[in-house]
Amino acid sequence: MGFLNALKLRNRSEAAEDESGKPSLVSVHSARQHYEAGMALAGQGLYREAIEAFQQATLKQPHDAKLHYHQGRMYDMLGRVDKALVCYEQAVRLKADYIEACNDLGVVYSKLGRNVEAITLFHKTLRQSPGYVEALNNLGVAYYNWGSYAEAIKACRKAIQINRAYPNSYYLLGLIYIDLKDKEMALEAQRTLQELDPETSRQLLEQIYKQF
Repeated sequence: MGFLNALKLRNRSEAAEDESGKPSLVSVHSARQHYEAGMALAGQGLYREAIEAFQQATLKQPHDAKLHYHQGRMYDMLGRVDKALVCYEQAVRLKADYIEACNDLGVVYSKLGRNVEAITLFHKTLRQSPGYVEALNNLGVAYYNWGSYAEAIKACRKAIQINRAYPNSYYLLGLIYIDLKDKEMALEAQRTLQELDPETSRQLLEQIYKQF
């Protein structure tokens, strides 16, 4: 069932502003309903319908960073990196310390080959939240893509120091050591990964033996 069938839209008068120019309480309430509907639809994997819900919420509360962020996440899930980029950038403009939005925007920059911008953004995120393991790993990915292997290893090691059970960093280490032609270190990362994520470990092992 589409979003418009799942949630009846309120009358346009709900979006009216009061004399101070601020959104009315009714408008805020309606925006919250759209947001909650979007989150529910996202949880069911109905990403297009969720986008519609978040868009309706954004029309009523255009300065709410989280609405732009979650809309971006849905576009990301659909592989629409261009649309996700616009939403994440708007979320960060509205709330500069929104670490989840900063992290996901950095990932998009990495996907687009904008590694310097990604690295800058991940460092900004980590200044606000030094223990953010996902951002540390993503920083490692950006450095890896940029060809700065020493910095990539440093980011991975720091992520592992914080959370030894985080498999992505071991996988990335394996890829780095493959590029560095260090089979033993690549296998060491693969063996640890085997305990955490056997399927990803198998994929890494295949890549190791393709190279050596």
